[in-house]
Formats: sequence, structure tokens, C-alpha cells
Amino acid sequence: GSITNFERSIERQLKRTEEEKKTANKRLDDRYETLANQFADADSAINRMKKGFESVEMQIKQSQASK
Repeated sequence: GSITNFERSIERQLKRTEEEKKTANKRLDDRYETLANQFADADSAINRMKKGFESVEMQIKQSQASK
């Protein structure tokens, strides 16, 4: 009777909680992947800028040395 209904209710709640956990983990994994890609893109852009600044700095030094 009521114990069986209670067990079924608990089982449904457990199943629903497990599904919510899977969904939350998937969203978290997706967000992590997005942020990791954004970080890699930012790191690459920073490195390109650094190389550009180093090139400009070298040109300035060469210009100053030839004076």
C-alpha cells in the first residue's frame, strides 16, 4: 500500500535527480570546453601581439643604432 507508493515516489525522484545531474554535468562540460577554447584563442592573440611588438621594438632599436 502506502510503503509501495512511497518507494515508487522515491524511485521517480531519484531517477529525476539523476537525469538533472547528467544534464547539469553536460552543461558544465560544454561551458568548460567553451572557456578552454576562448582561453586558447586569447593566448594565441596575445602571442601574435607580442611578436608584433617585438618586431616593432627591434625596428626602433635598429633605427636608433643607425643614427
